[in-house]
Amino acid sequence: MIGVYFESWACTWTDKAEESALAQIETPIDVVFLSFVRPDCTYVKSQGTWVGTGMDFALDFQVVRKAIQILKSKGIKVMLAVGGATYSFDTFHHKSVAELMYDLELDGLDIDWEPVNGIADALKFGPILEQAKQYCISGQLLSAAVFANGAMAQKEGDLYRGVNVAGLQSHGHLLDMINIMAYDGGKQLDVIASYLSFHQYKAKKMVGFQVGKQGWGDALLTLDDVVQVCSMIEDGDGCFVWAYFKQGTPSVEQVVETAAAFLDNHEEEPVGVPCPHCGKGLFITK
Repeated sequence: MIGVYFESWACTWTDKAEESALAQIETPIDVVFLSFVRPDCTYVKSQGTWVGTGMDFALDFQVVRKAIQILKSKGIKVMLAVGGATYSFDTFHHKSVAELMYDLELDGLDIDWEPVNGIADALKFGPILEQAKQYCISGQLLSAAVFANGAMAQKEGDLYRGVNVAGLQSHGHLLDMINIMAYDGGKQLDVIASYLSFHQYKAKKMVGFQVGKQGWGDALLTLDDVVQVCSMIEDGDGCFVWAYFKQGTPSVEQVVETAAAFLDNHEEEPVGVPCPHCGKGLFITK
Protein backbone atom coordinates (compact mmCIF):
# COMPACT_ATOMS: atom_id res chain seq x y z
CA MET A 1 0.00 0.00 0.00
CA ILE A 2 1.27 3.45 -0.92
CA GLY A 3 -0.18 6.73 0.32
CA VAL A 4 0.34 10.44 -0.26
CA TYR A 5 -0.60 13.44 1.82
CA PHE A 6 -2.40 15.93 -0.42
CA GLU A 7 -1.92 19.59 0.53
CA SER A 8 -5.28 21.31 0.04
CA TRP A 9 -3.61 24.74 -0.08
CA ALA A 10 -1.45 23.79 -3.07
CA CYS A 11 -4.25 22.54 -5.33
CA THR A 12 -4.97 25.07 -8.09
CA TRP A 13 -8.50 26.18 -8.90
CA THR A 14 -10.72 24.63 -11.53
CA ASP A 15 -14.48 24.28 -11.78
CA LYS A 16 -14.19 20.85 -13.42
CA ALA A 17 -13.60 17.98 -11.02
CA GLU A 18 -12.01 15.75 -13.66
CA GLU A 19 -9.39 18.42 -14.42
CA SER A 20 -8.34 18.90 -10.81
CA ALA A 21 -4.96 17.70 -9.58
CA LEU A 22 -6.80 15.61 -7.01
CA ALA A 23 -8.82 13.66 -9.58
CA GLN A 24 -5.75 13.04 -11.72
CA ILE A 25 -3.96 10.98 -9.06
CA GLU A 26 -3.45 7.43 -10.30
CA THR A 27 -2.34 4.07 -8.98
CA PRO A 28 0.08 2.77 -7.72
CA ILE A 29 -1.03 5.31 -5.12
CA ASP A 30 -3.60 3.47 -3.00
CA VAL A 31 -4.68 6.09 -0.46
CA VAL A 32 -4.81 9.89 -0.40
CA PHE A 33 -4.82 11.83 2.86
CA LEU A 34 -6.52 15.21 2.40
CA SER A 35 -4.65 17.71 4.58
CA PHE A 36 -5.50 19.27 7.01
CA VAL A 37 -8.71 19.70 8.97
CA ARG A 38 -8.82 21.63 12.22
CA PRO A 39 -9.63 19.41 15.21
CA ASP A 40 -11.86 22.25 16.45
CA CYS A 41 -13.73 22.17 13.13
CA THR A 42 -17.18 23.80 13.18
CA TYR A 43 -18.59 22.09 10.09
CA VAL A 44 -22.26 21.05 10.24
CA LYS A 45 -24.09 18.42 8.21
CA SER A 46 -24.90 19.48 4.61
CA GLN A 47 -22.99 22.77 5.02
CA GLY A 48 -21.12 22.16 1.77
CA THR A 49 -18.40 24.81 2.25
CA TRP A 50 -14.88 24.93 3.72
CA VAL A 51 -15.79 27.59 6.29
CA GLY A 52 -14.62 26.56 9.76
CA THR A 53 -12.86 23.41 8.56
CA GLY A 54 -9.26 24.57 8.26
CA MET A 55 -9.04 23.11 4.76
CA ASP A 56 -7.47 25.55 2.28
CA PHE A 57 -8.92 24.34 -1.01
CA ALA A 58 -9.39 26.97 -3.72
CA LEU A 59 -11.76 24.43 -5.27
CA ASP A 60 -15.45 24.51 -4.54
CA PHE A 61 -16.68 21.92 -2.05
CA GLN A 62 -18.75 20.05 -4.65
CA VAL A 63 -15.82 19.98 -7.11
CA VAL A 64 -13.67 18.29 -4.48
CA ARG A 65 -16.49 15.90 -3.64
CA LYS A 66 -16.76 14.86 -7.29
CA ALA A 67 -12.97 14.53 -7.57
CA ILE A 68 -13.05 12.18 -4.58
CA GLN A 69 -15.61 10.03 -6.37
CA ILE A 70 -13.32 9.87 -9.40
CA LEU A 71 -10.47 8.65 -7.21
CA LYS A 72 -12.67 6.06 -5.54
CA SER A 73 -13.77 4.79 -8.97
CA LYS A 74 -10.08 3.97 -9.57
CA GLY A 75 -9.92 1.97 -6.36
CA ILE A 76 -8.03 4.71 -4.49
CA LYS A 77 -9.12 5.36 -0.90
CA VAL A 78 -9.43 8.97 0.27
CA MET A 79 -9.14 9.92 3.93
CA LEU A 80 -9.42 13.11 5.93
CA ALA A 81 -6.20 14.10 7.73
CA VAL A 82 -6.96 15.94 10.97
CA GLY A 83 -4.44 18.09 12.85
CA GLY A 84 -0.87 18.30 11.61
CA ALA A 85 1.87 20.60 12.84
CA THR A 86 -0.34 23.70 12.61
CA TYR A 87 -3.64 22.58 14.16
CA SER A 88 -3.64 21.37 17.77
CA PHE A 89 -6.05 18.98 19.48
CA ASP A 90 -6.64 21.26 22.48
CA THR A 91 -10.28 21.11 21.38
CA PHE A 92 -11.57 18.18 19.31
CA HIS A 93 -15.01 18.61 17.76
CA HIS A 94 -15.05 15.02 16.57
CA LYS A 95 -18.71 15.08 15.51
CA SER A 96 -18.12 18.10 13.24
CA VAL A 97 -15.06 16.44 11.73
CA ALA A 98 -17.13 13.32 11.12
CA GLU A 99 -19.93 15.29 9.44
CA LEU A 100 -17.34 16.70 7.01
CA MET A 101 -16.07 13.17 6.35
CA TYR A 102 -19.62 11.93 5.69
CA ASP A 103 -20.55 14.80 3.36
CA LEU A 104 -17.40 14.26 1.30
CA GLU A 105 -18.10 10.49 1.30
CA LEU A 106 -14.59 9.67 2.46
CA ASP A 107 -13.07 6.36 3.48
CA GLY A 108 -11.99 7.38 6.96
CA LEU A 109 -10.01 9.64 9.27
CA ASP A 110 -6.28 10.11 9.81
CA ILE A 111 -5.35 11.55 13.21
CA ASP A 112 -2.17 13.62 12.92
CA TRP A 113 -1.57 14.45 16.58
CA GLU A 114 1.58 16.54 17.09
CA PRO A 115 1.46 17.91 20.66
CA VAL A 116 3.56 20.96 21.42
CA ASN A 117 4.23 19.64 24.93
CA GLY A 118 5.42 16.29 23.65
CA ILE A 119 5.71 13.48 26.18
CA ALA A 120 3.89 15.54 28.84
CA ASP A 121 0.69 15.06 26.82
CA ALA A 122 1.21 11.36 26.04
CA LEU A 123 -1.97 10.23 27.82
CA LYS A 124 -4.15 12.40 25.55
CA PHE A 125 -3.44 10.36 22.40
CA GLY A 126 -5.50 7.27 23.23
CA PRO A 127 -8.74 9.11 24.06
CA ILE A 128 -8.42 11.13 20.83
CA LEU A 129 -8.27 7.87 18.86
CA GLU A 130 -11.30 6.56 20.74
CA GLN A 131 -13.29 9.73 20.01
CA ALA A 132 -12.47 9.49 16.30
CA LYS A 133 -13.14 5.76 15.98
CA GLN A 134 -16.74 6.01 17.16
CA TYR A 135 -17.57 7.94 13.97
CA CYS A 136 -15.85 5.55 11.56
CA ILE A 137 -18.84 3.55 10.32
CA SER A 138 -19.65 1.24 7.41
CA GLY A 139 -16.08 0.07 6.93
CA GLN A 140 -14.48 3.50 7.29
CA LEU A 141 -10.84 3.39 8.34
CA LEU A 142 -8.91 5.05 11.14
CA SER A 143 -5.21 5.83 10.85
CA ALA A 144 -2.78 7.90 12.88
CA ALA A 145 0.37 9.76 11.90
CA VAL A 146 3.01 9.14 14.57
CA PHE A 147 6.52 10.39 15.28
CA ALA A 148 9.49 8.39 14.04
CA ASN A 149 10.61 7.80 17.64
CA GLY A 150 7.09 7.72 19.02
CA ALA A 151 7.18 4.02 19.94
CA MET A 152 10.70 3.99 21.38
CA ALA A 153 11.59 3.97 25.06
CA GLN A 154 11.49 7.40 26.64
CA LYS A 155 14.78 9.20 27.00
CA GLU A 156 15.43 12.09 29.36
CA GLY A 157 15.59 15.36 27.52
CA ASP A 158 13.86 14.02 24.40
CA LEU A 159 10.48 15.73 24.05
CA TYR A 160 8.91 13.24 21.61
CA ARG A 161 10.61 9.89 22.13
CA GLY A 162 7.92 7.46 23.31
CA VAL A 163 5.12 10.01 22.97
CA ASN A 164 2.82 7.55 21.14
CA VAL A 165 3.41 4.52 23.37
CA ALA A 166 0.67 5.08 25.95
CA GLY A 167 -1.99 5.76 23.31
CA LEU A 168 -0.99 2.82 21.15
CA GLN A 169 -0.98 0.46 24.10
CA SER A 170 -4.44 1.55 25.23
CA HIS A 171 -6.15 2.22 21.88
CA GLY A 172 -3.84 0.97 19.13
CA HIS A 173 -6.28 -1.86 18.44
CA LEU A 174 -8.67 0.73 16.99
CA LEU A 175 -6.24 1.66 14.19
CA ASP A 176 -6.18 0.25 10.67
CA MET A 177 -2.96 2.06 9.73
CA ILE A 178 -0.03 3.66 11.55
CA ASN A 179 1.70 6.30 9.43
CA ILE A 180 5.27 6.67 10.69
CA MET A 181 6.68 10.15 10.06
CA ALA A 182 10.19 8.78 9.48
CA TYR A 183 11.71 12.11 8.47
CA ASP A 184 12.65 15.49 9.97
CA GLY A 185 15.18 13.68 12.16
CA GLY A 186 18.43 14.46 10.41
CA LYS A 187 20.94 12.04 8.90
CA GLN A 188 21.22 10.17 12.19
CA LEU A 189 17.60 8.99 12.04
CA ASP A 190 17.47 5.20 11.59
CA VAL A 191 14.31 4.77 9.51
CA ILE A 192 14.34 0.97 9.66
CA ALA A 193 14.74 0.98 13.45
CA SER A 194 11.84 3.41 13.61
CA TYR A 195 9.68 1.07 11.52
CA LEU A 196 10.61 -1.97 13.61
CA SER A 197 9.80 -0.15 16.85
CA PHE A 198 6.11 -0.24 15.86
CA HIS A 199 6.20 -3.95 15.02
CA GLN A 200 4.17 -5.05 18.07
CA TYR A 201 1.10 -3.14 16.90
CA LYS A 202 -1.25 -5.00 14.56
CA ALA A 203 -2.27 -2.11 12.30
CA LYS A 204 -0.62 -1.78 8.89
CA LYS A 205 2.57 0.20 9.20
CA MET A 206 3.24 2.90 6.60
CA VAL A 207 6.80 4.28 6.50
CA GLY A 208 6.96 7.96 5.58
CA PHE A 209 9.29 9.48 3.01
CA GLN A 210 9.72 13.24 2.54
CA VAL A 211 11.07 14.59 -0.75
CA GLY A 212 13.23 17.68 -1.00
CA LYS A 213 14.48 19.76 1.91
CA GLN A 214 13.05 18.46 5.14
CA GLY A 215 11.39 20.54 7.81
CA TRP A 216 14.23 19.85 10.21
CA GLY A 217 17.70 18.36 9.92
CA ASP A 218 20.18 17.81 7.12
CA ALA A 219 18.88 14.56 5.62
CA LEU A 220 18.03 14.44 1.92
CA LEU A 221 16.06 11.49 0.57
CA THR A 222 17.56 9.42 -2.27
CA LEU A 223 16.16 6.54 -4.31
CA ASP A 224 18.81 4.35 -2.66
CA ASP A 225 17.12 5.15 0.66
CA VAL A 226 13.72 4.20 -0.77
CA VAL A 227 15.10 0.89 -2.07
CA GLN A 228 16.80 0.08 1.24
CA VAL A 229 13.74 0.83 3.36
CA CYS A 230 11.17 -0.79 1.07
CA SER A 231 13.26 -3.96 0.93
CA MET A 232 12.73 -4.23 4.71
CA ILE A 233 9.00 -3.49 4.75
CA GLU A 234 7.01 -6.63 5.53
CA ASP A 235 4.13 -7.95 3.42
CA GLY A 236 0.93 -6.09 4.22
CA ASP A 237 2.72 -2.90 5.25
CA GLY A 238 3.61 0.01 2.98
CA CYS A 239 4.78 3.60 2.76
CA PHE A 240 3.55 7.14 2.21
CA VAL A 241 5.06 10.33 0.86
CA TRP A 242 4.96 13.81 2.32
CA ALA A 243 3.72 15.50 0.31
CA TYR A 244 2.04 15.35 -3.11
CA PHE A 245 2.97 18.83 -4.36
CA LYS A 246 6.36 19.05 -2.62
CA GLN A 247 9.28 19.53 -4.98
CA GLY A 248 12.53 17.61 -4.73
CA THR A 249 14.95 15.22 -6.36
CA PRO A 250 13.93 12.44 -6.46
CA SER A 251 10.39 13.57 -7.15
CA VAL A 252 7.26 12.25 -5.49
CA GLU A 253 6.50 10.30 -8.68
CA GLN A 254 9.94 8.65 -8.66
CA VAL A 255 9.62 7.70 -4.99
CA VAL A 256 6.18 6.19 -5.57
CA GLU A 257 7.30 4.23 -8.65
CA THR A 258 10.40 2.91 -6.88
CA ALA A 259 8.45 1.92 -3.77
CA ALA A 260 5.76 0.24 -5.86
CA ALA A 261 8.35 -1.91 -7.62
CA PHE A 262 9.21 -3.47 -4.25
CA LEU A 263 5.89 -3.45 -2.45
CA ASP A 264 3.90 -4.93 -5.35
CA ASN A 265 6.22 -7.89 -5.95
CA HIS A 266 6.50 -11.18 -4.12
CA GLU A 267 9.69 -12.00 -2.30
CA GLU A 268 10.89 -14.56 -4.84
CA GLU A 269 10.36 -12.31 -7.85
CA PRO A 270 13.04 -9.91 -9.16
CA VAL A 271 12.15 -6.31 -8.70
CA GLY A 272 12.88 -3.81 -11.44
CA VAL A 273 13.54 -0.30 -10.24
CA PRO A 274 15.19 2.65 -11.97
CA CYS A 275 18.86 3.02 -11.15
CA PRO A 276 19.19 6.19 -9.05
CA HIS A 277 22.37 7.09 -10.94
CA CYS A 278 21.71 6.41 -14.62
CA GLY A 279 17.91 6.09 -14.66
CA LYS A 280 17.99 2.76 -16.50
CA GLY A 281 16.32 -0.42 -15.27
CA LEU A 282 17.98 -2.12 -12.34
CA PHE A 283 16.85 -5.56 -11.21
CA ILE A 284 17.16 -6.36 -7.53
CA THR A 285 15.67 -9.23 -5.61
CA LYS A 286 13.68 -8.11 -2.63
